[in-house]
Amino acid sequence: EDHWHDFEDHGRSVANQRWKLIHNTYPDLPNTPSADAGRSPTWTAIQRLRKENKLTPAQGRCLSKPRAEFELYDLKNDPFELVNLASNEAHENILSDLKAVLKTQFKRTNDYLPSKRTPDEFDRITGAPDHSVRRRPRASKEKMFGTNGSY
Repeated sequence: EDHWHDFEDHGRSVANQRWKLIHNTYPDLPNTPSADAGRSPTWTAIQRLRKENKLTPAQGRCLSKPRAEFELYDLKNDPFELVNLASNEAHENILSDLKAVLKTQFKRTNDYLPSKRTPDEFDRITGAPDHSVRRRPRASKEKMFGTNGSY
């Protein structure tokens, strides 16, 4: 779980020397950085360039939604993971094999997809705090949802 303490995201990945598979289980959410980064000069510049339509597709990925549920990258030919091959039929067997590895890993580690998401404490675009959610001390998931398990 990529939580950053500000935004919840849930994804898993497996990789070998050649391939990486990412499973975005919350594909409706963008690849948002932490709230600290969201208030940085870099993020501000990204927002400005987005409005001016000056971002490259790679630069705009952190703002894209929905995301692909699965991302498959050829690490040998695409080390910066810019070309998602998950929907490319030529790589169907690789995708299937890595999905099986991911499923096995999920079961082996008793992993689960939470049925309830932790509310965002900051706006994912502006980085502004949401004071209706952001409270300290933060309640545990057990207190918020009545369980600390798969909710």
